[in-house]
Amino acid sequence: MTLFRGPVQAAPAEPCNTFAVPTVIAPIEGPERVVWEPDGPLVPWQVAGADDLWVEIDHTRDLLRRFEAEGPQPDRIIDRIENAGHLVVVSGPRQSGKTTLLHKAVHSLALRLDDRMRTWSNVEQLVPAQERWTARSPQELSHVRVVALAGPRNAPAHVAWAAGRPLDVDQVHDRILRKVRETLGKPEVEDGHPPGSEDLYVAYERLSRQLIEDRTVLLILLPDFGWGGEGLTGRFYRSCRDNARCGIVFFVESRNDTGCADDLRTAFGDELGTENVTHLALGPMAEGDWRDFIDARHRAAIPGAAIRVAAEVTDGAPALLTGASVGKLRKVLYAATQHAHENRRDEVDAATLRAVGRAFEVPGPDQFRRDGASRQQTEEPRP
Repeated sequence: MTLFRGPVQAAPAEPCNTFAVPTVIAPIEGPERVVWEPDGPLVPWQVAGADDLWVEIDHTRDLLRRFEAEGPQPDRIIDRIENAGHLVVVSGPRQSGKTTLLHKAVHSLALRLDDRMRTWSNVEQLVPAQERWTARSPQELSHVRVVALAGPRNAPAHVAWAAGRPLDVDQVHDRILRKVRETLGKPEVEDGHPPGSEDLYVAYERLSRQLIEDRTVLLILLPDFGWGGEGLTGRFYRSCRDNARCGIVFFVESRNDTGCADDLRTAFGDELGTENVTHLALGPMAEGDWRDFIDARHRAAIPGAAIRVAAEVTDGAPALLTGASVGKLRKVLYAATQHAHENRRDEVDAATLRAVGRAFEVPGPDQFRRDGASRQQTEEPRP
């Protein structure tokens, strides 16, 4: 059981945009620190206080609750007899909040896993309370390690490509195992093995035994690989599920909002929906969610964030906000807040919103539908 000492204190105030994002940076020298960036996902397992910025808009609230009820459960993940991990796939349209939901799910599971591991180990540890808006200490989740292959932004990377061509599934797992070895500091973790499912099985089985010995659970975060119609995505999902042994959970992001379910059906057939695979599919925001987003930011007590959104904006229904995805919404509001600050205004009013609106394309309502009509508009180019 984890015990927290003392109240959580806010970091010293500094000028900040109400719609900025707290992000951990690691300087060449000195400890990690948090800066407020114009863009990026919320990463609560890495930044203390980031949970305060989480907004339970309609679809994310339901998906998170389903994840916690039906997704990977701590007792099953650490069950050495069952010896089965889990695969979690998060999909959705562009800028729908996939990466933030993925990190929220990771943090939720990490807290439950760490608490369960401490109970299993019969250990009570006094963990100093973290200041808000600081990088989390490894002590806080000492039984859980998170390996983000493409960094916290989980941006599409060349993880699964070489010389402009997609790697095969085994080669991608080689890279995953190499990164895990570097993170855990375990040179005995096998990687660089010859292609073949048996060797992959052996490599992950060995990794699982090491995790059990160290009483550690590994959460592996992976971006969309941009494989398109190569048929590799379904095979990769299958390989993750099959190689997720005791103590290992894969989290994979998919930008293929219209085809992810098909990839999963191809990979698992009738097995889809079993206890070892969870699919969280994001959709468009519900009516009024944009107001909830603004209200949550106003309540979060972000250091030095003095500029608010005026009532004439929230009481109205400007198309620039009501028709936007959550990613576009935050970018518009960030730009409007910067504009207000530069013009020495104390709020974002309708005039300010109109001034910055020219720089943003107002999306049509069908641009975020979960069908193929907008596929050309939402699909990201390959690496």
